[in-house]
Amino acid sequence: MKIIKISTEYIGNCKNSFDPNTGDSLINCFCDVSDFAVQEENGKEITEKVFNSIVTIPPDIKLDAKNHQLRYFVYEDRNIYVLYDQNDDIHYFFQ
Repeated sequence: MKIIKISTEYIGNCKNSFDPNTGDSLINCFCDVSDFAVQEENGKEITEKVFNSIVTIPPDIKLDAKNHQLRYFVYEDRNIYVLYDQNDDIHYFFQ
């Protein structure tokens, strides 16, 4: 399988991308927190190697795989790549 590097950018995480009162999305890739939950349920887990070949993680997101249990997903319907930190229960979104 040939992997082609595509341009992605960090667009937010599950802690800062939804209005705490209404659940509405503050980023364009989800309608609201329920829409995110549907995407999460249908997300496809990918390998770290595939994720890293597509996504460049900005330097201000500091996650050490030795101290964090990390998982990698793609929400294919939306072309969203997700880094999930199981320790802190945070989803980082890239599109």
